[in-house]
Amino acid sequence: EILITMLDIASSSHLDCQLVEINLLLSLALQKMGQEEASMEKLKAAVVLAKKLGFIRPFVEAGKSAMVLLNSLKEKGVAIDFIDEIDQLIIKVSDKKDTALHENIEVSEKVVLTERELETLELLASGLRNKEIANALFVSEGTIKKHVYNMGQKFETSSRVDLLNRTRQLGLIQ
Repeated sequence: EILITMLDIASSSHLDCQLVEINLLLSLALQKMGQEEASMEKLKAAVVLAKKLGFIRPFVEAGKSAMVLLNSLKEKGVAIDFIDEIDQLIIKVSDKKDTALHENIEVSEKVVLTERELETLELLASGLRNKEIANALFVSEGTIKKHVYNMGQKFETSSRVDLLNRTRQLGLIQ
């Protein structure tokens, strides 16, 4: 019901990007409720509008669960090239996440860093200061300080130098 209300608001306000996202979410929800036909209808609406806008992110964020539905739509001849493009991006992103998590668990003795912590760590290792890292990642300097603090807690280190030395020893950075 909430998604339907949001869909009405987005439609009347001409919020095209939100329409794509809401239709995708509705499609996934309807599919889980066993309403395949309605699910395909919402997915088709999302794909047609997303293709027009060049808006892929919501499908990539939905990941492999969206790909199952998208492949059904592709079999019906809808936006084949666009769906292939989404599929390639989902595979690329999921492989990267799977690899990063797998390496972290093995290499760092069960310490798992978030994707953002890994990005922060790499920039930290390149010699950037908190403010420079914040600018590069489009977040506040306080957020970067918190990421560095959290990583220090995970690796039981009390300084940036110790954190970098520890993560280098574990092979997380060069």
